[in-house]
Amino acid sequence: MFRTNALGAYFLINAVSPIMKKQGGGRIINIVSIAGVFGLKGETGYNMSKFALAGLGKNKRKELIHDNIIVVNLCPGGIDTPFWNNRSVKIDTKTMLRPEAVAEYALLAARSESVPEEIIINPTESYKKRFG
Repeated sequence: MFRTNALGAYFLINAVSPIMKKQGGGRIINIVSIAGVFGLKGETGYNMSKFALAGLGKNKRKELIHDNIIVVNLCPGGIDTPFWNNRSVKIDTKTMLRPEAVAEYALLAARSESVPEEIIINPTESYKKRFG
């Protein structure tokens, strides 16, 4: 999990940033998760990998901003995907984000003139109570 979520992004950013520099800039959008901001009870390994990804994004934003490369951490809450169907505890997905909503935020981050370092999506109180 750590290799995929943190190291995979690290190697990918390091591979694409020289190309982006030559092209005069670009956007890198990390799909972090609110687990990389708040943490989730009982998910230590996942939290650790997402906190590492969040830190990577913040650091790379500072390193690459002078090359007109903007790094944004997109931190969605739970997303209603088939992933939740295989859990031992049934989860009510009605309060979760639709995948299309997360895609819209990613497009907004990619197209906007000015974007924050981090965009947190859907940390509702009911969601925080359930997972926090």
